[in-house]
Formats: sequence, C-alpha cells, structure tokens
Amino acid sequence: MRLRRAIPGLLAACLAVGSACAQPGGGLPELGSASNRNETPQQAQGVEVVENLGAQLPLELPFTATDGTTAPLATYFDGEKPVVLALVYYDCPIVCTIVMDKLTAAFKGIDFGIGEDYRVVFASIDPSEPSSLAASVKQRYLLQYERPVAERGWGFLTSESGSTRQLAETLGWNYKPI
Repeated sequence: MRLRRAIPGLLAACLAVGSACAQPGGGLPELGSASNRNETPQQAQGVEVVENLGAQLPLELPFTATDGTTAPLATYFDGEKPVVLALVYYDCPIVCTIVMDKLTAAFKGIDFGIGEDYRVVFASIDPSEPSSLAASVKQRYLLQYERPVAERGWGFLTSESGSTRQLAETLGWNYKPI
C-alpha cells in the first residue's frame, strides 16, 4: 500500500522536472549569454533551485481557493494522501502551461485518482492573479482530466500576501519576474 501511495507523487515529480526544462520547438536552449556560454544571462541571475531536503512546509501560510475563501495550506495536506505540489502562474504563456498540461496528462494516464488516492495543489507565484482566474483554469483542467471526483482533491490557489514566495523559498525554488 505504501508503494501504491508513493507512485503518483514520484511520477508527477519526475514529469514536473522534465517539463520545466521543455521549450517550444523541442530541445534544451543553449546555456549562457550570447557572448559567453559559461556566463549566466542577467535575466536568469538569482533564479535557482537549492535543495532543502528535510525542510518542513509552512502549512500555516494562507492561500485563497477558487471559491474566494482563504485557508491555510494545511487544508490540502491531511497526512493520509500524498500531495503533488506545483508552483506555477495561471496566465503563463509557455512553461507553466506546459507543466500543467503535462502533469494533467500524466494524472489522466494513471489508475490512481486525484481526490481518491492523492491530492494535487497548483499554487500561483504571481500575487496579482485573482482566484477567479484560478477558478477558470481549474475548470479547464478538470474538463481535460475527465474524472469528477478530482474537484475536491485538486486545489488551484492564489495569494496576495506573499505566501507563495515563502513556500517557494522553503522548497528552495528562487524565482523572479522577467
């Protein structure tokens, strides 16, 4: 039973890492700046992933759900079901949309069900995105997923209070707007 519960999270984590590197047109982009491949472009300086193995998620952080109610992140972590967590932004034209699309396709392709066997949380990194936008994105992905029970186990969250930034820092994911 333990392996059965671990598989969805493991699969999604592998897909998320792979999808995050995806670019339109396929393949990985050349690294470095135009003048020097070994130099980090200015736009990417400070953007990094730092392993924080063993760090505890700040489950007290407040997030706004698609219905406009605010609740702590702990609402989505019951200790019984594994949780797939993806930091995205809903109005993203490329990478975040690819990540959400690929994760949804992966979720759809396995026998385990969102809401039944595990939970999924998408949290927006853009503090200007309203819960109404998250609600419309949620409806789009629920339609793609085609399993009605997923509605209760799939959170699409927003936060104006900086909660997503704190969550990202805990996860070791440093980002900045371009």
